[in-house]
Amino acid sequence: MPRKPHRPHITANAEHPITALRLTLGMTQPQFAAALGCTRVSIAKWENGTSTPTSPMLLLLGILRDHPHLLTTPPLEIPEKA
Repeated sequence: MPRKPHRPHITANAEHPITALRLTLGMTQPQFAAALGCTRVSIAKWENGTSTPTSPMLLLLGILRDHPHLLTTPPLEIPEKA
């Protein structure tokens, strides 16, 4: 049986705030999930309204909404103590 063609997980409902944030960042659902430390299934459920993020995740999403560059800026390197 032939494989299904690979389709990036990009939801068309850009009116949903989580979808809008993800699309603003130019990320697919798997990329966004990896950046947030959750699963692609969680992202899909949040975007289609069958699930709601936890309170800490909602806080993080709110911060990212106001400061999307936080996901696109390399992390700070903290030098080790000598």
